[in-house]
Amino acid sequence: MTVGDLPGSAARLRTLEPQPPPRRRLSSRLGLLHVIAIVSGLLAFLLILSWMRSQQDLIEVAVATNTIRSGNVIGAAMFDFVEIPTAGFFDGALVSPEEAGRLVGSVATRQIGADEPILDSDVRPVDTPEGLRAMSVALDITRAVGGELAVGDRVDVIGFDDVGPLYIATDVAVLDVPGERTSAFSAATGFAVTLAVDEEQALAIAAALHAGDVHVIRSTGAPEVTIERLDPPSTTETDGGG
Repeated sequence: MTVGDLPGSAARLRTLEPQPPPRRRLSSRLGLLHVIAIVSGLLAFLLILSWMRSQQDLIEVAVATNTIRSGNVIGAAMFDFVEIPTAGFFDGALVSPEEAGRLVGSVATRQIGADEPILDSDVRPVDTPEGLRAMSVALDITRAVGGELAVGDRVDVIGFDDVGPLYIATDVAVLDVPGERTSAFSAATGFAVTLAVDEEQALAIAAALHAGDVHVIRSTGAPEVTIERLDPPSTTETDGGG
């Protein structure tokens, strides 16, 4: 009798034959490949970005920490310095840490948004004639020549007392006009003008502003004011008899 003739030998031989591994689903293999591809792509992107940054020259420039409105006097807390890639020809228009000293105390010539680089042309020094002071006068735009004032204009300031209107400052130089002239809904908006005044004019204007009735009129090229106030209308009574 041979081995093949033994009872149950065929069943034992089939049991010893190697079985093929179970097939994995195609969708699971494709999903794993996608994940590997995405991760590899992200790693490659980060490596390339890191390499590109290492190849760029960085410079420190001043940026606004919060919105700086036109006409605001800039303080040290209103800007900070960040590193940005050099832009070559544009670098000269930016403010470096070495130039930070001239930012403090200067006036913004336009509105500068938060985190926006401050350009050299965005600021200017506050220049007042010797012995004078800079005073900001906030008033209704309709009482300031409709806002049509410019740096270098000369203006007169009119106020009121118990008697009537009077000139409280004349031939005053305009240093800055930071106020907004128009809005989307109205032509009459908040307005301010910065004037060069002496100590007496400053007190007189402050008193008039406190009273709430001030007019600023442009006098550029006009003759010098020769009166302080207009005489009130005559109230002389006439005799009704004949």
